[in-house]
This record gives sequence, C-alpha cells and structure tokens, in this order.
Amino acid sequence: MYKRDYEQIDDNQFVIVKYYFNQYASGICGVTKHQTIHSPQNGWDSQKEAIGYAKEKGFRRYTRNGIDEGYGEVGCVVSKYWVVRKKNAHTKLNSYDYVSYELVK
Repeated sequence: MYKRDYEQIDDNQFVIVKYYFNQYASGICGVTKHQTIHSPQNGWDSQKEAIGYAKEKGFRRYTRNGIDEGYGEVGCVVSKYWVVRKKNAHTKLNSYDYVSYELVK
C-alpha cells in the first residue's frame, strides 16, 4: 500500500507507524529504508495499549550520525515510531515509498 491508500481511511483506532533508514554507502543507491504499520485486526482501542506493545517489542527512537561524504552520511541510522489514529496515519508516511502492514496478535 502507499500513502494515498491510507488517506481514505476514517477510523479512530490506534496504530503504530514505524520508519527505519540506513545509509550504508554514498549516493541514493546506498540506502535502506522502510515504513511499516503495526496493528491488530481492528487497531488498538487506546494509545496506552499501543505504547505498551511498542515497549514490549523494543521499538526505540534514535539517530546515529554517520560520516558526511558529500552524497549523504555513510553510517547514518534513523529509527522512529509514532502512535497515531488510523485516519491520521498518512501524515507520518512518505508519499513515494511502499508501506508494509504487519498484523499483530
């Protein structure tokens, strides 16, 4: 799914939007990045439940700076996550990247 697919959702349940970026070589070809939405079948009823799941799975927010080589910072790693309502999930997604959906129990 893409960002445009999530813009049409009107649901007040909570989900976790996770983003990961790693630049392992110079230039645009030397990056790994992915976006994932974590949610049970219908989403979490409260933000507190979603945060509890994130802590249980070890989700963290961190940035490790790399060495600037002119075409990016080699060694840079960024990991972020947000707990948002399904209808607002599209605000945290990148327009051009594919978004995977992980169904949790």
